[in-house]
Formats: sequence, structure tokens, C-alpha cells
Amino acid sequence: MFFGRVDALAGEAIETKFLVIGVPLLPLGSYYLTNGRQGIAIPLHGKSVLLGYARIGLWIGAVVWGLIAYVSKHYSDGPEVLVGPALMLAAAGVLTFAVGGVSKADQPRRLLLRTVAGLGAPPAILSPDIRSEIQDRLEKAWTARGAGKPWRDALKSASLKKDDARWCFVLASYAQEPDLAERAWEKFSAGALHEGETEAPLHA
Repeated sequence: MFFGRVDALAGEAIETKFLVIGVPLLPLGSYYLTNGRQGIAIPLHGKSVLLGYARIGLWIGAVVWGLIAYVSKHYSDGPEVLVGPALMLAAAGVLTFAVGGVSKADQPRRLLLRTVAGLGAPPAILSPDIRSEIQDRLEKAWTARGAGKPWRDALKSASLKKDDARWCFVLASYAQEPDLAERAWEKFSAGALHEGETEAPLHA
């Protein structure tokens, strides 16, 4: 079963498949899900595994503790025995619904990756083979756009268009060159597309 849903954005998310015998016992692999339960295998994702264990543990613990406390309450003088289960239940809710999402600062970058590359996953979490395959497609698409020069050279131009800057950001991200990716992002953020200008994504 899948647990540990994290980094959910625009229909995509990371989840980990666990071996389950009553409770999750062993993480079998993490996936970047793009369409329901279809997705791409990625290296085991620590945050997803940790939250998968923590969330299910808290939910099960809250229910079991709550049942024990409810029975105990009949033999006590007050409802204080229910405080512990209520706190655990609240913690489970927080970890499930408020923890593990994409930060507001990263959301625009992830959406830009999805728009251009067709996949919103941070390139660093992808396997080298998949990352290289997408990078090759992006490089070919950049050439086909008729930019006239390699994207690294284009990025040095003071008059770089915003549409070219977004491509440079994605290309630099897949090339694992964070300094160039940051420079491209700054140029993209400072630019201004004409109203209504759009471009079809290059699907991975």
C-alpha cells in the first residue's frame, strides 16, 4: 500500500509503497506519481518514509488509546483520560494535512518545471537515467525553438527574453547547475511575457 504522501502539487506527489501486514512494516520503494497511481520510481524518499510511519502510527495509536481511555473513563471520575488520545489525534491530523507539502517559495519553480518539461518533480530526486533522458529532450526542444545559440550562452545575454529564461531555468535544473538555474530564475522573475502568450509543454 502507498503511504507517506508528500510534495503534492497540481495532481503530482511523492508516495512510498510499503509492505503491510496489519501495519506498514517495510518501505519497498518511493514513486513520483503523476496520474493517480501511475508514476516514476525514484530513490527511497526519506521524508515520505518518515511521515508514512509517523502518520499511520499516530492514527492507529490515537484510535487504540482512545478505545482504552473510553473504557477506563467508566471507572474514573472525569474525562481527563481522553486528553492524551485527543492530542495524539490532533497530531495525526497535523502531520497528515499540514505537513509535507511544497513550500510557497518552491511552488512557482515546481510549476514551471511541470509547464516546460511536463513533470514537476525536482530533477535531483529522479534517477540519473530518467534525468538524462528528459535533459536530452529539453536540449533538442531548445534547439528546435530556433534560439540560435546554446542555452548557457543565451543565459549570458542581458536582453534574454522571459520565455527563453524559463527554458534556461529548466535546462539548468536538469543539468544539475544550481547557480545557472538561480540566475535564469532571477531573469525569468524580472521579465514580462506578453498577455496571453502560452507554449505547450514538452512532456516527459
